[in-house]
Amino acid sequence: MTFERIALIPSLHGEEVLTQAMVQALDKISSGVILQMAAHPHTAEQLEQACELIQDNQIALLGPIKEGCVEEQQFKEQLQIPLGLSAECYYLLHFPASPFQPFQEQNLIYDLPKTAGFNLTSHYQAFAQQALQAASLKQKRIVTVVDEAADSSELLDAIEHVAAIEYPDLQVQFSSIDEVSLNLASDSERYNFLITHRLFGKIIKNQLYGKSVAKRLCAKSYLGSNGALFYAVELANPMQLEDDPASLMLASVNLLEYLGKDNEAEAMLNALSQTISFDDRLTCAFGGHHSGNDFTQAVLERL
Repeated sequence: MTFERIALIPSLHGEEVLTQAMVQALDKISSGVILQMAAHPHTAEQLEQACELIQDNQIALLGPIKEGCVEEQQFKEQLQIPLGLSAECYYLLHFPASPFQPFQEQNLIYDLPKTAGFNLTSHYQAFAQQALQAASLKQKRIVTVVDEAADSSELLDAIEHVAAIEYPDLQVQFSSIDEVSLNLASDSERYNFLITHRLFGKIIKNQLYGKSVAKRLCAKSYLGSNGALFYAVELANPMQLEDDPASLMLASVNLLEYLGKDNEAEAMLNALSQTISFDDRLTCAFGGHHSGNDFTQAVLERL
């Protein structure tokens, strides 16, 4: 077995429960992942220590976080250049009311702000590399590039160029932002993996967050040429427990795929999705009344 050392920075509250949940789950599937924990950075010194640990490991599992929080911005600013981060990815699961209906998966990826010294062509080239690698890790056969118009899209040109050379079996299709905005809610299968630039990415993300579903779960990641950050995202639920491990487990699915551990990632996703679909020991984030520890045990029983 190949062992991988990963930095773990859990949220400020619920550190013990979150850490135990991930250690137990990753051990149960014999993932070969060794977690090295750093304290949640609420001082400049702790932020520097956490960033040093992440740079040493090149990969980190973080959260749960509230999107746009100070800590997320600090990590991104400190690590964008050392890790070569160029892509921001969202991975959402939408669960229907019936446990016997499959959940819907949605992937959205868009570029980070252009770093100094990069022209637009090289910026999109680096982004295309990360976006198509993410699609390959998710075993997608079709990706949709979203822009204003196909004939004037430098992003589409970059995606098609990289796909032709490195991913010849991957089909690249184009949709305008107007088409996606109009049809996203009713045609989730067609728009299963969306690649766009930052402005349109934020618009689409808000649409996905606003979709009416019984239960949802979200993780995000920052991908780069020298490493990656995998975040658990707090749900927009004022009752969410701070020690709820569900989104951190979802983020670990992305992490395991990134490490090439597809069987382990599938096992984690199946156990997590079945626990949520069948309302087994859910926390208040999903309308239940159980603790983070209770939810963890329900997932472990399915691994």
